[in-house]
Amino acid sequence: MGADAWRMDLLATVGDLGLKDWAIGAGFVRACVWDALSGFDAPTPLADIDVLYFDPRRTLPVHERRMEARLRAARPGIPWSVKNQARMHRRNSDWPYGGLDAAMARWMETPHASPSPWAWAANSGSWRRTASMI
Repeated sequence: MGADAWRMDLLATVGDLGLKDWAIGAGFVRACVWDALSGFDAPTPLADIDVLYFDPRRTLPVHERRMEARLRAARPGIPWSVKNQARMHRRNSDWPYGGLDAAMARWMETPHASPSPWAWAANSGSWRRTASMI
């Protein structure tokens, strides 16, 4: 993924939101891996970019819509979908999630719950590779 300038740019764009606990998952990661393993020259089109975060202090959907608006302003034409996993247990009829990892473990398809193995290191102002979950 580190060689994909487009994906790295989108990760940086989400990093600019200043969220403490977040990930981009689902097709963003799956298609990158699939395209590389399949030898595709052109990236597989994505229906949306799933941005997940966990903030139990702000669970109203209006906060998600504001973040989507900021992302659309920064990168127009990208189909952003932002969801605070601190509220998604209600929609999914689950017990409250204890964090982002717990929420992602409840996704329907485990391969789609693999976040990007890149994280923003705020103290150094750069991206660092973390342990891959794929």
